Amino acid sequence: MTPSHLLAQFPPLLMQCGEKDPFVDDTVIFAGRVREAKRARKGELDLALSGKSARFGEGLRMSTLDSQLNGKSTAEMDRERKRLASENESDWVQMVLFSDWSHGYLQMPTLMSEAKAVSGLT
Repeated sequence: MTPSHLLAQFPPLLMQCGEKDPFVDDTVIFAGRVREAKRARKGELDLALSGKSARFGEGLRMSTLDSQLNGKSTAEMDRERKRLASENESDWVQMVLFSDWSHGYLQMPTLMSEAKAVSGLT
């Protein structure tokens, strides 16, 4: 339910989930939403900094692109665009699904040696 403009501001994410976890679908969907929001933000910045206006009737909308850019200066938008352009989608979101694992694997390092390696307890 998080709006796209907030998802676009997320730092790099590392998402881990067991393949048998009930939230595996939510993990995959959330990772996709973050990637999509960052792609859209990159497009917004490209459009705003290129000086193009009124694409597909954009000028007819009640909320303009300027309101979506949060009143940032051109220099700030340019820095953000350069940062997004220098990154690829794997820099934004990395997702690891552990096959045949269920949820709660981080609570099982005494039972599963693999859980120790994943959680960094080795």
